[in-house]
Amino acid sequence: MKINIFFLAAVCLILSCDKEKTDLKEIDSYPVAIGNEWLYDYSGKFLTASGEEKNYNYEIRVKIEKDTVLNDTMNVLIFKAFDSYPENVSTSYMFMDTEGLKNYAYENPGMNVFALNQPEQFLFQTFHTSIKKKSFNSNDIFYESIPRLNLPLPLHGDSKWTYLEPSGSINWQIDKEVVGIENISLHGKNYTCFKVRWIYVKSSLSSTPEITDWICEKGLVKRVTVLKDASLTDEYGAEIEQADVTEELTVKEITLK
Repeated sequence: MKINIFFLAAVCLILSCDKEKTDLKEIDSYPVAIGNEWLYDYSGKFLTASGEEKNYNYEIRVKIEKDTVLNDTMNVLIFKAFDSYPENVSTSYMFMDTEGLKNYAYENPGMNVFALNQPEQFLFQTFHTSIKKKSFNSNDIFYESIPRLNLPLPLHGDSKWTYLEPSGSINWQIDKEVVGIENISLHGKNYTCFKVRWIYVKSSLSSTPEITDWICEKGLVKRVTVLKDASLTDEYGAEIEQADVTEELTVKEITLK
């Protein structure tokens, strides 16, 4: 009888620990100290309609480099993202207000932690490495007509917000919504996260991606993107063929100041 009692006590203890692991009520801040850095593993797979397949894998490093002032009045933090190609550097200019973490402007949209849409040529040039890679880098800063709310704070289980709002000639709308809480293990470390799904309310894409983020108090730790029938283009933007694309971003190291 004592064995049964001890067994039940052990079961209760295990269940209690599991409950604690998933008991995430809210995230009330984002780690925005200068010097914070996230190192990600980025992997993907293309499968064309003709059956050709390509897999790729490289690292992406995101760092908050410093703060600065834009337009003489706007205090922002500079988030920079670097991938395996030395010339590929994307920059987001972020700020915090009472709603949460927002994007004010950007340079060279690409593999940032809060990624903007990449140039469509990227698809073809990633799959067909014989095509000379164009550089999209410039010194131009592009300002959001309406700052993007990357992350509302506090973030909780009922959070739903508009990430990209229609404005001017851009008739796009992307919403995001917390759809659950998950414990995930990445590269030997455990994270309790809000699972956030992207919702394409309006877009000009013939096939909209399915994007899911996993966010904890240390930042974005995982992103999975699935795109069916994506258009592969040549260096001039002309469509060559279609492919299914699956990409995954997982954090390897986090350095917080």
